[in-house]
Parts: sequence; C-alpha cells; structure tokens
Amino acid sequence: MSELVVTILAAGEGKRMNSNIPKVLHLFHNKPMLVNVIEASMTLQPKRIIVITGKYDELIKSTLSKYINIENIQFVIQKQPLGTGDAIKSCLPLYNDNEKILILNGDMPNITKELLKKFIDRNDPFVVLVAKLANPTGYGRIVYNNNIFVEIIEEKDCTELQRIIDIVNSGLYYIDSEILQQYIPMITNENKQKEYYLTDIVNLANQNMSIKTFLINENENKYIQGVNTQEELRLLEML
Repeated sequence: MSELVVTILAAGEGKRMNSNIPKVLHLFHNKPMLVNVIEASMTLQPKRIIVITGKYDELIKSTLSKYINIENIQFVIQKQPLGTGDAIKSCLPLYNDNEKILILNGDMPNITKELLKKFIDRNDPFVVLVAKLANPTGYGRIVYNNNIFVEIIEEKDCTELQRIIDIVNSGLYYIDSEILQQYIPMITNENKQKEYYLTDIVNLANQNMSIKTFLINENENKYIQGVNTQEELRLLEML
C-alpha cells in the first residue's frame, strides 16, 4: 500500500495582501492560514508533511512553532519564485517510489479534514480536485472534450471563450510519486508569466495516461477557496 506524503505550497509572497508578512501567515479565525492547512493534513496521518517556503522561511518556521509542533515537518526552500511547478521540483529528491503525494495550497484556510479524506479515498494514479463556480475569475479552467479531461489552462493564458468555463482547478492534486518524478522535469516556462506551472504536468501526463477529476459538491466550494487579498480573507471568515 502506498504511503501518503502531504506537500503544501507556501512560498508565495502574496503581494496583493499589501502586507509585510507572507500571505500564509495572515490570521484566519485567530490562527495563520498555513496552520489551518497543516492541522487538516495531520488528521490524515501522513508519513510526513513537507512545506515549501521561500524567502520568508525563517519567519514561517518561527510563527508556526507558536501554534504547532514543527519537528516532524520537512521544510523545503524554493530559492527563486519561478512558479508552482518549480516549487514541486525542489521536493523531488524527498519523494520515494510507492508514495502518494497530496499537494495543497497554504492559502486555503477553510479546507476540512472531511473533504481531504474524501479526495484521497480515490485510488487513481492522478486526480485533480475541481469545482463548479458561479464566478470562476481567478482560477485555472478545466477543459473537457466529450466529457474526457483534457487540460488545465491558467486564467492569464485563457482565451475569451475559455474564460466562460465554470469548472475550475482547486489547486489540490493527488498523484503517484513516480508520475511527479517523470513529468515535473519536463515542464517549461513557455507562457505569458514565464513561470513553471504545476498545471502543465496535467497536460504532459495526459498524453500517456487517463487523469481523473474529482468534482466537489457546490456546498463544499467554500472549503477550497483561496485568498489573495485582505478583503477575500475577511469575507471567507464570515462564511
């Protein structure tokens, strides 16, 4: 049986928060957002938890230690902010064969242990958690062809027609470690942002395998809502 490894993306600076601390350390119900994500992850009893940080590594560690025991958490520093694909690339040396990697965002403070448990109960090699949103602005769009999952297109790279799509990528992935080892090194930065998108692994791997999507119920959408601004954080706390 494969062992679970949780990987949390927490290297983003969150410039739209207009703050001098990293986004994931902003408080959500009196705790840093990242703490909520880690605590939900811990309920899954993973083999280990990896947190990817950036230039605020020391501040994140010292802040987390006030709320939780960080001794069993592995911290990986993404040396340059080159995108989510590059962040996961920095973790590849830590992944072993026969592991299942659950990838989460550190700015998703309303995530619940129940939703995560449902997600990882899927036994497919590669699953993407998706949601149907009335307002999909800000999210990558999920493209299907005859009900078959084809690709994820980041919003900044969407055409006007693609922006109408209301099925979106939550940013949560559940992937066999061997798939990450094979395809992450193949990701390029040939896009408008010149970043290495983690979503590109979907487009690469989908050429050789069937990637599944896990569509959550609309009443669960609030659990996967990310935060980019102080106002979004305030509104999420009110839900």
